[in-house]
This record gives sequence, C-alpha cells and structure tokens, in this order.
Amino acid sequence: MEAATESYRSAIIKAKRQAILKAARDQFLKNGYTHAGMTDIAYDADVSTATLYKHFRSKEILFAEIVNQASDHFKFDFPRAVDGTSLVDSFCDAARTALKSFQESDVLPLMRIVIGEVPYAPDLARETFERVNVHWYKKTIGALNNRISQGYLKPHNTEISSRFLVGMIKEAFVWDGMFLADHVPPTDEDGRKLRTIVEFFLHRYSVNSPDTKNVVWLRA
Repeated sequence: MEAATESYRSAIIKAKRQAILKAARDQFLKNGYTHAGMTDIAYDADVSTATLYKHFRSKEILFAEIVNQASDHFKFDFPRAVDGTSLVDSFCDAARTALKSFQESDVLPLMRIVIGEVPYAPDLARETFERVNVHWYKKTIGALNNRISQGYLKPHNTEISSRFLVGMIKEAFVWDGMFLADHVPPTDEDGRKLRTIVEFFLHRYSVNSPDTKNVVWLRA
C-alpha cells in the first residue's frame, strides 16, 4: 500500500513537471524570454505558482531546462560502417540527420530568443551556447577523431576542422533562420548542397583526397 501511494505521488509530480515544461515552452516561443511570465506559465500548466517554484526556482532555470530538452533531440553521429557506403555518403547521412533533428526541435527559435537576452542574462546565453553550439562541436570532434583512428581521415586538429565543417553546414542551412521571421528551412532534395560541402571538406582531410567518391568502408 505504501509503495503504491509513493508511486502515485511520483507519477503526479512527474505529470506536473511535464505540464510546466510544456506550458513554459509555449510561453517562451510565443512571448520571448522577457515577456513570458511565471504566473502565466503556472496558469497554463494548471498548477499553483508555489508548485511551479518548487520545481523551478527561477525563470532562468526553467528556460535552461527547455533548452536542455530541445538540445537532447539533437543528433550528429556517423552511421555504422556498411559495405559499399562511400565516405562522402557517410558524412552526408550524418549531417542530414543533424539538420533534421535541429530543424524538428525548438533549438532554432530558442536560440533566437536568447540572442536578444545576451546583455541582460549573459549566464543564460552562455549556458545555451554550451548546450547547443558547443554540444554540436563536441559531437563532431568525436566523430572526426573516430574516423582518424579508423584510417579514413588524416591526423589533424579536429577542434579546428569541426568548426570548419559545422560552419559550412550552418552557413548553407541554418543562419537564415536565425534572423528571418518568414524563414522556411531550405530544401536540398537532391543533396547537392550538402554533398558539395562534404566533398570540399574531405578534399582537405581524407587520406584518399581528392578522389573521395571511391572511398568505401572496409569489410569488418
């Protein structure tokens, strides 16, 4: 009986927390950080203000958790090596997955909100930068180091090359969305933009450069 009661309480607490996070995300995306009120968030979540503050001590902490949730959906991992898959295709698949998760999450509009708060909430801006941008760079560095260890890429400073690769992808597919209110995510149906970026990158770093099209995974 006691265990059942505790399980019920935990379920209620979890449900309230999720309701708060959903209401907060909607408020932040609709009204921005400054104009999203904790009272409004509590009302939308159907909880008391006291309950809201029990879960999140401040609006800044609540916003940071919203960013954390959005960034958790972000993926940048190279697919498992498959016979006959070219190195170029491997990189394109990884970048395509990253862009898809980036565009399907709330990361872009949340980053847009944070940019306006930099002078007033520098700690919040820094934490968001760490959770989103630095997270992307770290995952890219790990993936590139892995390909170096496998012998597909030349040994090099991946902290620099990760910025190079991610920077080109952002320039082609992300930055317009940071500043244009009517932005529509660019399409790349035939994959030519992404492939051009990847081939340009691999021309510099692949051990078989410049003939990257014929580089295939070795059999396990």
